[in-house]
Amino acid sequence: MIKSVLLGGVLLLAAQCQKETAGKTNTNFTNQEATIKMVVISRGVYQYFIQVNDPSPRLLSPDQPLEETFKQDGLKVLFDGAQLPDSAWVEKPGPTDIPAKDFKVPKISLTSIAKQ
Repeated sequence: MIKSVLLGGVLLLAAQCQKETAGKTNTNFTNQEATIKMVVISRGVYQYFIQVNDPSPRLLSPDQPLEETFKQDGLKVLFDGAQLPDSAWVEKPGPTDIPAKDFKVPKISLTSIAKQ
């Protein structure tokens, strides 16, 4: 009886640990390959994000505006940085050309960024 309870507890703990690590994504980046993604939010107004593939594509919002040389949709970059605990809105064009909030993405603090 005691062995069954202990075995059940160990299996439950193992399942919980596996569940927690399965959904984890990288929050610290070193020499991370990425692509700059431009989102049109209104006529002549754009948002720029960093798209990483770790393990699936996701957007990150730089906490500071990107330099003009990096504001190119599809530009391949390498960057170092850390994900921040807060998030930013990705906006989309609204019906009256006023940007509307679409969905949130994590913010990232960049320590370096360079073209590939």
